[in-house]
Amino acid sequence: MERTKTLPPSWQTFLSQNLSRDKIAIVGIGNEFNGDDAAGVQLARMLSRRECAADAGQVLVLDAGPAPENITGALRSFHPQVVILVDAAQMDLSPGSIAWIPWDSTTGMSAASHMLPLSMLARYLTLEFG
Repeated sequence: MERTKTLPPSWQTFLSQNLSRDKIAIVGIGNEFNGDDAAGVQLARMLSRRECAADAGQVLVLDAGPAPENITGALRSFHPQVVILVDAAQMDLSPGSIAWIPWDSTTGMSAASHMLPLSMLARYLTLEFG
């Protein structure tokens, strides 16, 4: 049977449906010294302080800073079914907007604040974890 990827109607629906049954890794990405580029890093830090993130059996929260490729070892050890990369992006939406962006649609985006474009990291993670 051919496997088809579909984008859930919203990131909230996806999380509520998968959080209880899958091992999920949430990777906060960004540079705290570059203004609003710290959104992913700040989210990872906030989640790490919450009790729900303390369940290392189900959820792994990582602060990857500006070099998310450096956390692949921790991800390999955890064996997640879902990896969520959280990063600030230029989306031409109101400040503070949140969007679920499929990794394969980010190929044209700049990697100005990262060592490696997120599309390359996401492709690697997809190959590594299926």
